[in-house]
Amino acid sequence: GMEKKQAMESQKAVAVFIKTLARGGIDSDVANQVTTMLSALQNRDYGSASAVVTRLISNEWKDHKDWLKGMKFLVQMVSKKQL
Repeated sequence: GMEKKQAMESQKAVAVFIKTLARGGIDSDVANQVTTMLSALQNRDYGSASAVVTRLISNEWKDHKDWLKGMKFLVQMVSKKQL
């Protein structure tokens, strides 16, 4: 169902992010924010992770929508599973 679709979307987003990063298509500020978001998720600090994603979406959507949407799903799914 929906969960499975979002999970696939999240995996795709991470792959696209890594590929884009590898070819130099993501500036260091954005990359650092994603790193912050991922470590927040690892620390179960879902509020911070969510805030970072929201900020990225408002500031970087035009350039990075191909992976930001999936990152948002990722944060939502991880948050739901842990709470």
